[in-house]
Amino acid sequence: MSMRYESAPAARTARELRREVVGRLDRVLTAARRAEYYAGILPRDATGFDALALAPVTTQKAYSDAMMTAPERLKSGEEHGGVVLQTGGTSGEPKFSIYSGAEIREMIRSGVRMLSLMGVRKEHNVANCLAIGELYGGLITLEHELLELGARSLPFGPHVEPAFFLNAARRMRIDVLFANPLSFMHKLRKIHEVEPSFGFELLLYGGAGLSPVDADWLRTHMGVRRIASVIASVDALQFGFQCSHCTGNEHHTLDDFNHVEIVDDDGRPVEEGEEGRIVLTSLYRTLYPLVRYDIGDRGRFLDEACACGLPYRKIEFLGRGGEFLKLSSDATVWVHQLVKAFSDEGPSAMQIVLDRYKHNAHLVVRLEGAHLDEREIRRKILERLPVLGKSVERGSILVSVDVLAEGALLRSERTGKVPLVVDRRFKTGSEPSALREAGARPHAGEDGAAALEGAR
Repeated sequence: MSMRYESAPAARTARELRREVVGRLDRVLTAARRAEYYAGILPRDATGFDALALAPVTTQKAYSDAMMTAPERLKSGEEHGGVVLQTGGTSGEPKFSIYSGAEIREMIRSGVRMLSLMGVRKEHNVANCLAIGELYGGLITLEHELLELGARSLPFGPHVEPAFFLNAARRMRIDVLFANPLSFMHKLRKIHEVEPSFGFELLLYGGAGLSPVDADWLRTHMGVRRIASVIASVDALQFGFQCSHCTGNEHHTLDDFNHVEIVDDDGRPVEEGEEGRIVLTSLYRTLYPLVRYDIGDRGRFLDEACACGLPYRKIEFLGRGGEFLKLSSDATVWVHQLVKAFSDEGPSAMQIVLDRYKHNAHLVVRLEGAHLDEREIRRKILERLPVLGKSVERGSILVSVDVLAEGALLRSERTGKVPLVVDRRFKTGSEPSALREAGARPHAGEDGAAALEGAR
């Protein structure tokens, strides 16, 4: 069954878009008031943004606990069909998200509109390398969107062998690759070793960031003309994307699909340009409403008009980092502060490990990237975060940096993601290694053409 998804044009002006958002927001809040969970916390004598401003922020734990123990408290009406998804658990305990059929169809409409704005056209051949299985819907969702858009899809999935990918992608002449960089960059480098002329036009990515070093490599060695990111949450799906004018971590917010707020730790909206926590209100989820939901990521709004002319607002997406690391009685640091201290070095993947040291912590920063220098990164961390530098001088904590071979950090089999923080201080017994292999980075030639035996 094919359905027409022709709500493609976004509202032409910011005023029209805001009017549309208010209408959708009132519909969602009306549904939410029918759910026991929200009935006592949503104001009944206010509408639109005024009602939203009076509502408390919903934490991931509170929503997940309700979904796991008493999901009927979150439900606003009768269920008929739909889809159940689950997070990968790389940023906490896995949790379920339940969508009605109507909500999934609205997601596809929005996804088609978003792909078009990102440059995907009907004549494109798209390599779909997103995750699938075990209640993860990335690949399947993109398949539906590409079908409705009219493009041709090659559903490889994330675990495709480089040789198989090269054979099929070369014969089908792919134009677009959609993948998680954490699970695919090392495969592209293997492919390049075998066939240096292989390339494609457009890289779309999600699930993890892409370092500037990797982006430059793709442009130089694979002839990629455009690179664009999608940001999404399993609980609310897509909420941001990059047009051709977005740079770095800049994204447009999909304001007619998810309403985005940036708030402080008390749930109050921050000033324009100020960094804070990203809170989402789904404008389409009415069966299990999602109102002012803290997704665990940070960002800040950018007070600037985009050259693309779209009415969507712009956000700088700062990623995970809402977690507070207490290393000792006098050394605490936010994860996002720690990551920012070395992010200009451009690691391909990262992980923060906490081990026991005396009665405190040994902080180990594990990074992938052949160009990285352990001593230089450690120096930057201690200089840019004086609280850590002083504690190291006093001997109360340890700080180490390990540079690993590409692909050495363990990825989730489901999502391809790497858990950002691994706290082993309070674990007992033997712990499984967080690395794929125990050795140093491979010597030249060890991870090369032999791995692509069978490519023609």
